[in-house]
Amino acid sequence: MQVSIRHRPAYSLAYVSLDAGERIFVERGAMAAMSGGIHVQASLGGTRMKSAFARQVVGNEGFMFAVYEAELFGAWVALSPPRPGDVEVLDISGDSFLVQSGSLLSYSEGVDISLRYGGVRSVVLQEGIAYIRVTGEGSAIIASYGAIERIEVGPGESLIVDTGHLVAFTESMEFTFGPLSSITTAALSGEGIVAKFTGPGSVLLQTRAERDFRNLLSPDREQNDPKDR
Repeated sequence: MQVSIRHRPAYSLAYVSLDAGERIFVERGAMAAMSGGIHVQASLGGTRMKSAFARQVVGNEGFMFAVYEAELFGAWVALSPPRPGDVEVLDISGDSFLVQSGSLLSYSEGVDISLRYGGVRSVVLQEGIAYIRVTGEGSAIIASYGAIERIEVGPGESLIVDTGHLVAFTESMEFTFGPLSSITTAALSGEGIVAKFTGPGSVLLQTRAERDFRNLLSPDREQNDPKDR
């Protein structure tokens, strides 16, 4: 598949051109337009997503996929992310990535997806419980809220990222999730859960955090309490 990205970084649109007989898996609702010569059918998203629990988690996150198969050379599909932001193509050959829920837009044949859990600490602190593991041979298209910044972390180097800005990272990196210092400090400083990485590997960030935007739309109770007016 060949991918051409237009209108980046705020309102990116990915045009995916296919060879005859080539197939891609596309997140439900992501197709903005397509040429003639494309056959579409439903799919759960690969052989590794068959358990009942996986279907429930993936379904709740909107990760139902459709299969788009080209019936002639040069047929194309235009993909639109659900949020304003950028699109990036990941080369999966030789490297597996972990991608945050809601950011996997499409992937080619030869790529497998499965669930990878963040651990009990992330569940307790309500920062989400799972990432999508993307592995195999091929390409994956990911989407962000805001522009995408890719940071290469060298061997032995460290990087700390607020998980609200985390889009994807190389699975082979050493990483942990937790508060920046303590839960109390995190609450007082307004900082959430962070991911701590040790290289080598790649980390992809989004320049805006969807969590912060939701807080603007729905302020917390203290800010919205009529008694405080």
